[in-house]
This record gives sequence, structure tokens and C-alpha cells, in this order.
Amino acid sequence: MEKAQYFNLGKYKYLIFFMFFIVVRLYLLNFNQGEFTDTYDILYRAEEILKFQYSVHEQRMPGYPFLIALGIPFVDGLGPYPI
Repeated sequence: MEKAQYFNLGKYKYLIFFMFFIVVRLYLLNFNQGEFTDTYDILYRAEEILKFQYSVHEQRMPGYPFLIALGIPFVDGLGPYPI
């Protein structure tokens, strides 16, 4: 009697691992809309710092927006000042 021919997983172990990784990554992907608005808010606060109009009632510390504000004039089309 002949031995049954089984699927050889050894050749495809990296492909299987990659596909498993992609499926798990898509499953754990966070589609939180708050992240997008938070990014917009940080950029908006950075532009306010450039115009010296940062609100004293803002709850967030201006450290990260200040770092971004330093680079805004060097990025094409984002800063309030022409290059």
C-alpha cells in the first residue's frame, strides 16, 4: 500500500507565518477616529504657536506642538509664512 501524500508545510512555513501575521495585524488594527482628529489638533496648535496665539486655557502642554512649529516654515505649503 502507498503512503498517503500529505501537504508539505515545510516549504510554505514562511508564507503561512506571513499570512497569519497579516490577518492578526488587520484584526488588531485600530480604526479610532480620535487619532485623526488628535493629529489635526496638534498641527493646529503648532500653527497657533507660530502666530503667538496659543490659548492659555488649553489643557494640553505645548511641548510637542512647539517642536512641530519649529519645522512648519520649512515644509512647502504648510506654514503661514512664505519661504
